[in-house]
Order: sequence, then structure tokens, then C-alpha cells
Amino acid sequence: AGTLTHHIISHHITSKLPSMSCLPCWEVAEKGPFLEKRVLCAHCNRYFRVGTLPYTCDTGGLSPLLAEKFVQLSRDDDTDEFLRSCFASQGLKATLKDMATGFLSRFLSLTDLNGLMDRGALFVFSTQQAKQLLGPHPPGPLLDVGAGFGGVTSRLACLFGGPSCVVATERSFSMRKRLQQRGFITGGEQEDLDLLQQQAATAGLKSFSSTSFFGSVALLNVLDRCDEPVSLLRSLRDRIAVDSGRLLLAVVLPFRPFVEDGPRRRRPRECLRLRPDAPWEQATTELWEKVLRPMGFDVEAVSRLPYLSHGDARVPVYALDDAVFVLKRSSRKDVYDM
Repeated sequence: AGTLTHHIISHHITSKLPSMSCLPCWEVAEKGPFLEKRVLCAHCNRYFRVGTLPYTCDTGGLSPLLAEKFVQLSRDDDTDEFLRSCFASQGLKATLKDMATGFLSRFLSLTDLNGLMDRGALFVFSTQQAKQLLGPHPPGPLLDVGAGFGGVTSRLACLFGGPSCVVATERSFSMRKRLQQRGFITGGEQEDLDLLQQQAATAGLKSFSSTSFFGSVALLNVLDRCDEPVSLLRSLRDRIAVDSGRLLLAVVLPFRPFVEDGPRRRRPRECLRLRPDAPWEQATTELWEKVLRPMGFDVEAVSRLPYLSHGDARVPVYALDDAVFVLKRSSRKDVYDM
């Protein structure tokens, strides 16, 4: 088992813990045939409508700093296109894939199976939404850790000059194949980021050498699926440029971690002491105050986005609650490693 484990959204549906994070903001705001279609919240196992996907929050429940930095986003055309593709994918093909997955899951992780069968595509944000958070010209090159299929990576790559300006890492062998098909420089299952930087330079990444820092790093829904989240955050912090570098971090909240170890799941070796049942605002504040700020990050923006996944023959779309941070290395003196 490694630390760069791809986050599989459908695993959350097995959680028996009560969830309050999604409920306050799942209120019907729009109407129409498409907006009335149902999405399954994989935390509380309840169906909600497309028109109620959560982007708002109670800023009074955030810390004063996070309330000031909160960026309000909204569902856009790219989000709707992804959702429509999910609703259109139901049928015999989806049923057969589910049957094959059920049999092979005794031998392989769900991540590897999704890569092999081209199922379980994910959506975190559109290019336009990422642009609103990062700005029109974020610093490059980009390192995307735990990139999965590469669908989200492709949306980010548009802001950095295309695949030739992106390094994508992924532990799953089948997902790495998908990334290579999209033209990304892949770091294999390499977890030594020093060696990864050398591989990126050797592969010809534009304006990059083995001693360079990454201008931007994306860590999207990986933190709760990796073995050593503290070590990973520390390593990524040290590999973004001091003044201009940015970490784009998405975390499913409330925080309920596990690690895929082949077909089995287990607890991670490193523990982040975050409550597994906190509302979104409190969970976001806890993540900032207990983990990110003490580790030496400053926050530039925070937003709330639904984390969407292609479903299966039974459920077209699964959704979870994401907190998305734009972070930079801090110059504060009160930084310590957890």
C-alpha cells in the first residue's frame, strides 16, 4: 500500500456514521426537468435534486478568516454536462460493468477496477471554477497528486498550458494508463517526490529542472485516502515555490479516512484528529485550525463544491461535500510539523 491512493467516492456510501454537513444547504433553489433529477448523497444515503447541490454555506459558522476568504461558486455548464453524461449512462452496459466489478473486487481494489473498466469518472470543478479560485494565470508547472482518470487534471491543465506543463501521479496501474492516454507526464507509483522531480525534468517538462519547485500542486480528495496525510502535506508544502507557489487542496468533509489495500480497507498509519460528524462549516474550520495553519500554510481562498461521481446501474450520480482551499507557504514563525 502507498500514500497516493486515489479517492473512490462510492466507498463512502457504506459509512454508518450520521452526517449533518450536507443537510442545511440541500434546499431546492431551482426547478425544471433536469434540475429535478436525483443525486445520492453518499454520506447520509439520501436522494437530493440536481438543483439543490451545495455551493453555499453559513459563513457565520466559519472562523472569521475563512469567512473573509470564502469564494461563492455555482453550478455551471461543465457541471451540467458531466451530470447529463451520468444520467445518460444507465442501461445494460452499466449493469454488466457492475456485475464484473462485483466479481473482480475480491482480487483488486475498486480504484484499479474503475480504471480497467472506465467507470466511476469524477468531477470536482470546471476549468472556469478553478480559474475563479486560482486566477487566470496560476504559476506552473502543475503537480497533480493522485490524479485518477485525469478528467479533473485535464480541466486544470487548460490553465497551465496543456499536458506538457503537468506532472500527474497515481498509484493505481490502470489509472496511470488512462493518464498516459491523455498525454500527461506520469510519475508512476513513485512516492519519493525528490525522484519524481528528477523524472519530470528528464521527461522534458517545460522550464523545469531536477531542483525546481512546482508552481502549483493539486491534492484533490486524496488526503482521506492516503496512509500518511501529515507527511504528504509536509512534502508538498516544501515543493511549492515560497512566494508564488500554490497548493489547491480538496477534502471531503466530514473527514472519514481509510486506505485501500488491495480489495481490503484499513485505517491510515497517520491520523488527523478531525471529527467524523461535524457540519461542513465546523469541519472546514477544524481542518484549517488543527492541520493546515499549524503546518505552515496561509489561506488565499476557500470554497464549497459538490464532489460528483459517475454512479452505477442503480444510482446514476453520487455526491459528497468538498472543502476546496487555495493555500500558500507561510512566512509565519509559529509553524511546526505535526
